[in-house]
Amino acid sequence: MKLAVIQPTPARAPALDSPEWRADFARGIRSALAAEGTRPAYLVRALRTMRADLGATDLFEVSAPHASANGKIAKNASATLAFTGAPATASGLNTCPASTAGCRALCVLSDACGYAAIERRAGVSTIMDARARRTLALRSHPVAAGAALAIACARLERVARSSDARAVARLNVGTDLPWESMPSVADAFARFGIEAYAYTKRPAPIRAAVRAGFPVIGRTRLVYSWSECASESLACEFLGIGGNVAVVFAGLGVGNYRRLMPRAFKLGGRNWECIDGDATDDRTTDAPARIVALAGKGALASRNPARLAEANRYGFAIDPSDPRIVW
Repeated sequence: MKLAVIQPTPARAPALDSPEWRADFARGIRSALAAEGTRPAYLVRALRTMRADLGATDLFEVSAPHASANGKIAKNASATLAFTGAPATASGLNTCPASTAGCRALCVLSDACGYAAIERRAGVSTIMDARARRTLALRSHPVAAGAALAIACARLERVARSSDARAVARLNVGTDLPWESMPSVADAFARFGIEAYAYTKRPAPIRAAVRAGFPVIGRTRLVYSWSECASESLACEFLGIGGNVAVVFAGLGVGNYRRLMPRAFKLGGRNWECIDGDATDDRTTDAPARIVALAGKGALASRNPARLAEANRYGFAIDPSDPRIVW
C-alpha cells in the first residue's frame, strides 16, 4: 500500500481541532495503520520530535485491567486507552469549551486535588506539567499524535487479547475535546475492536445523539455531564433515548444522609434510577437511561455543611438536602 506523503508540521502549528489540525491528525492515523509494522522515515522523525517535547510522559496511556496509573480508570475490568490532558485553559489552550465556573473551581484534575495538590504544597508540579505537555504536544504535533493514537490502539488490542478483556478508550480524561466527531478516530477504534466513552458538557453532540435516537457517536458512548448550566430538558431527552447523565453529588454522608449513593434523581418530573459511577470508570456497559451518580471529590467531599456550601457556591454539584434526590 502506498503511503501518503506528509508535509512537515509547520513552525506555527494549526489551532487544536481546527480543520487543518484534524486533517494532519487523520493523516497520521492513516499512515501509521498503513505502515504495517514499519514506519517511514518522516513518521519516525515526527514521533521523535514529539517525544522530545513530551519528555518523561506518554501522549496516550494503555493499561491492562485494574492497572492504570489513574485511580479511577484502575477500577476498569477492561483494558483501557486514555488521554489525560490539562483541563480548561491550564495549558494555555482551551480544552473544555463548555466548562462552567463551578466545574473549573472544583475540577478534580486541577492542582488543588489528589497527588497534584500534594505536589503543589511541596512546591513541585510534575503531574500538572505532564498534562500540559501532552495537551501542547497534541496541538503542536498533529501528524505524530495521530500516529501515536494508531500505535496505542494496536497495543491496546494486544493487551486486551492477552488479558482476555474488552478494549475501551477514554480520550477525554480532564478535557472535553470532540473526539467522537473525528471519523479517523472512529475508524481506528473499529479496526481494533475498541469501544469508547466520553463525559461531555458540550450540548451539540448530545443534541446530535438525540436526533439520531442513540447515545453513541463515532463508536463513542456519550455521557452528558450535569453542571449548574446543564439543560434539564436536554438531559431528559438524552435519557429518553437511553443515554446516561453523570451527576456529582456533594458531601455524601453529611448529617442524616448516610447512604453512599442516591437511589434515584428527579429530572423532568420523573425519578431516574442511579448507578454508582465510582465503582468503575468504564461507561460502555452501563444500563441505559440512568443517572451516573458520582461522589464529590476534593472540596466536595467535605462533611462540614458550611465548608461544602462555600466550595459549591456555583451549584455545580447537587447538595445532599436537594429534594430531587431519592435516598
